[in-house]
Amino acid sequence: MTQPHRRSHLPSDSPRKWGLFLFTNLDIFIPPSPLDIYMKRGAVHSLLLAFALVLLQACAWDIAATTAPKSAPPPKCGEIELVEAPVEPVFMRGFSRISECEDTTVGALAREDGTVYGSGVLVGASHVLTAAHCTEGITPYWFISGGEFFKIRSVTVHPQYKIGEVIFVDLAMLRLDAPCPATPATLPQEGYQLARGDDLTAIGYGGGIRRKSNPGVLWNYGTLVEEPTVFKILPLDGTIWFGDSGGAIYDNSGVLVGIIASLGVARGHLFENSATRLDLFRNWITETMEATPCN
Repeated sequence: MTQPHRRSHLPSDSPRKWGLFLFTNLDIFIPPSPLDIYMKRGAVHSLLLAFALVLLQACAWDIAATTAPKSAPPPKCGEIELVEAPVEPVFMRGFSRISECEDTTVGALAREDGTVYGSGVLVGASHVLTAAHCTEGITPYWFISGGEFFKIRSVTVHPQYKIGEVIFVDLAMLRLDAPCPATPATLPQEGYQLARGDDLTAIGYGGGIRRKSNPGVLWNYGTLVEEPTVFKILPLDGTIWFGDSGGAIYDNSGVLVGIIASLGVARGHLFENSATRLDLFRNWITETMEATPCN
């Protein structure tokens, strides 16, 4: 008499469950026959089961030694390493990073060791306009544009940079040792005037990061009577920062209308940005470039 075929699901990788499975399903591994019926009697049956248990236990140990656990134990207190997502600096609000290959008219000012500390704008093949305070107490050695280093030969500060101890015209012209291949900026024509509310774009190296203001972030607020050489920008949605000095302010047609000059801080709050008006000093820019021509 044959026994009906029994279907059984394999157990998990637990050695204990393997042993129990094999013990209770021994008839799966022994073909049904008259001899099988005889063997399942008394001492013979017990001996066979004991031998099977020893053999299967050894197999279970081997399985347990080579099979990795399904899940690692939970980490103990203090073993969890928290990784924070990178956060942009506060001064990057309203600005985007740009590569060295974008807007190469605006470059960086660097010390002799290559350390960037300010910005400058190419206005001629070998002439760079920057803020005069970027040349005070330090002589800029390199102008970096498009990843290339151009040695600065000479510095000409506007004669009315300071009246007493007050900064009045924050402009300086840098003469390069060799021509820079970038396209010079377009200067405002005579009689050019910004209107209040006009959109502006800033490019510089604020915080040592080459960056550009996003559309609609910066706009012209106007010129104060007591500060006629600069126009003001309200830092509502973004602000210029340390390192942007000497950088560019463009109008919505791409004309270079200002050189970044300063930011105002009172009681721990930013309340204004300032840029030197280039419509007032176009003649000085032209005359200075002609006085230091390219060789």
